[in-house]
Amino acid sequence: KKIDQRMAIDLLVKKIFKLLVPEQTDKTLLVKVIKKVIEQNPKPVSDYKKGKKGAIMFLVGQVMKEIKGKAKPKDVIRELEKSLNNQ
Repeated sequence: KKIDQRMAIDLLVKKIFKLLVPEQTDKTLLVKVIKKVIEQNPKPVSDYKKGKKGAIMFLVGQVMKEIKGKAKPKDVIRELEKSLNNQ
């Protein structure tokens, strides 16, 4: 089968998108990493609990760094908030 230029571009875009956007977040790994990040960063955790909602973005960044971008930011924020509010 012959691939024309448009099909090649579409295929390339799909492959790049697949590499950049995680399909599914491994929740067990995510929870484990969140726990580690919370333990290692008491100051931003304390700030968040005092009402500084922006502190959670630092924690999201740390989680994404640990998990090497293999999670969707929305999932990270949701799980972080859940973990922080249950402490």
